[in-house]
Amino acid sequence: MRSDAGITLLLRTGVDGLAWETAFEPFRFMWGETEPLYRGTLLQENRAIADVLFHPVEKRMELYPLEGQLQLCLDLLALPSFQALASNPVSTYATNQIRKMESLIHQLDHYEAMHDFRVALRKLRTILPHLLSSCSDSQQEKLSKRVKKIARLTGKIRDTEVQQQLLASYGVVVHSSGARQDMRKHTLYALLDSTVLADMQHAVDVSLYHCASLDPARMAAKRYGSLVKAVHAVRSARDIKAMHRVRKSVKALRYVRELAQIEQDPQLVALQDCLGSWHDMIMVQDQLQSQKKLSLDEKHALVALQRDIDERLAEYRALTTPFWEERL
Repeated sequence: MRSDAGITLLLRTGVDGLAWETAFEPFRFMWGETEPLYRGTLLQENRAIADVLFHPVEKRMELYPLEGQLQLCLDLLALPSFQALASNPVSTYATNQIRKMESLIHQLDHYEAMHDFRVALRKLRTILPHLLSSCSDSQQEKLSKRVKKIARLTGKIRDTEVQQQLLASYGVVVHSSGARQDMRKHTLYALLDSTVLADMQHAVDVSLYHCASLDPARMAAKRYGSLVKAVHAVRSARDIKAMHRVRKSVKALRYVRELAQIEQDPQLVALQDCLGSWHDMIMVQDQLQSQKKLSLDEKHALVALQRDIDERLAEYRALTTPFWEERL
């Protein structure tokens, strides 16, 4: 009995019946019909694991895993020789981020590894809606929640470390938050020890057909439009939520430009750095202002922070001037 849920792929080439007997060992395709469509069976070591349809004009392949054989079909998709036929820029980019995250899981006690892990995760989240498009609603909701939880945990771990470093740089005595950080890391490791990264890769594999229809250059153009809208929505430096939307839009645009292999814009790099610094400073400012009593060092730090925040805002206004000239 085969599964009703098929895996649809766009291939870079047509089927080569004889060559495909050995090209993807231990898998092979056995064709029963070749006109007008290719109809056959996917075998793994002479055991049928899926029904196959191939549309030669569209170069579109449909795999229908037999009951209990989905994972073996995904193993075929993971073969480099098959990926060369079915890959696309979006799926390849997503897989690279997942592999990056996997390589860093056991190094997250180090700040640089945590930073690189978070960057890879943010890049993946930027295209996550496309990757989940072929999953069921329940799968989408479940995986989205898990990814969001990982993002929040890593964000809190990173923000706490940066706040402590920033406070120390302003001459404020920093109190350790080791116990809270350890608890967050414990929760994070438990999440990462689950199947979440494997589930992400599964989502990439089953979305190959959808992602093959995406044009990275058009995705970048759309993200640029979103950034322009976000900039125009900022009416005051006190509109923290609007400023955060600009910060997130800049990151997303840079990631999609990277995906589209568009040369990075120094202005966007400078804007992201400016907003990142501003974000860290206002977090520390909020932390100090929430205290009932401030030491003399903390009062001096608040004055210095406000001065530096004002400098970042002046830099922000200069960097975003060109966007105000864009039409919405």
